[in-house]
Amino acid sequence: MNIIFYHSSLKQGGAERVITSLANYFSKQGHLVSIMTIDNSAPEYQINKNVALVKLSGLRDSKTLWQSVKLNIGLMLQVRKCVKLIKPDVVVCFGVNQLFHAYWAVKGMECKIIGSERANPYKDPCGRLWNTIKLYLYHHVDGFVFQTNGARQFYNTKGIDKGCVIQNPVPEELMQMENVDFRQRPADVFYSFGRLSYAKSYDFLIKSFSEFHKKHKECKLVIYGEGKDRGKLEKLILELQAGEYIFLPGKAEDVFCKLQTARFFILSSRHEGMPNSLLEAMALGCICVSTDCSFGPNEIIADGKNGLLVKNQSQEKMVEALERVYTDKELQKTVSENALDIRNRNSVIYIGEQYLRYFRRVCKKEL
Repeated sequence: MNIIFYHSSLKQGGAERVITSLANYFSKQGHLVSIMTIDNSAPEYQINKNVALVKLSGLRDSKTLWQSVKLNIGLMLQVRKCVKLIKPDVVVCFGVNQLFHAYWAVKGMECKIIGSERANPYKDPCGRLWNTIKLYLYHHVDGFVFQTNGARQFYNTKGIDKGCVIQNPVPEELMQMENVDFRQRPADVFYSFGRLSYAKSYDFLIKSFSEFHKKHKECKLVIYGEGKDRGKLEKLILELQAGEYIFLPGKAEDVFCKLQTARFFILSSRHEGMPNSLLEAMALGCICVSTDCSFGPNEIIADGKNGLLVKNQSQEKMVEALERVYTDKELQKTVSENALDIRNRNSVIYIGEQYLRYFRRVCKKEL
């Protein structure tokens, strides 16, 4: 097949990593693959030499509505020109902004358009108008890929269901890493990785861990990441007098290496699109505790088997889960061993083949 992925950039991020993993896999299988981006920055992830990178003239900040309209029309014309030149079977748009451009740009052309929702549509800050546009596009494009069943339900209106749910692949470089037995990892340190933002709910985690620490003075919490909530979180740590056991060391450059030697991982989010950090922690055998937020965790974790699910934003239940997972060594063994199965269920081969089957179905090509 001839496939174009269209996204804003290839900077560091979950969607960018997924695009890179899929593009590399499809290329190795002999498919023609291009990645079309608006941002001209260099890719953060390693891309196979046979994958073509197409950089459009990026959108600039516009001061007026008319200027914004002109810039977007110019971008659509660039997309149309590239699609005419490449002649793909399918254009896969990661993000609804890109889908909006591509849908109008390829009108009347033979290629198929597939959208992909990468966020939690119920938590979209853009409001009612943009949600209306999303639903219009969903009903008029050729296909749609969702990361979770929860996101799919948002779009499945009027009995129209043209999408499919495909989870994200575990990065190939992580799959090549050796699994370290959980008993060889620090027994009293809990880790979390993510943006210091409201959605990640680290205020909730800090309060919960502070309560848990009253009984387990030897335990520590390390939260890697940066974001606009750093000041608020630092103030909260000071108020709770938790500076000796809760740490915010900043962004981690070697996340996989840190996860490889972490025994416990916590996801405390209020909401998610699909928590890639949870997938990665499980693939490295971490013992994971996650809020049962929308969406993703309860489609990845079977409670008590390969991780623990906690009622969202319940401090009492979070403290109970931390207590249980910290003191029950048999549970630790079960969860760590079962978590590794995500390497099979979410390998790039398995996920990649799901994508290809869906592409062929949309394009009505033989399997």
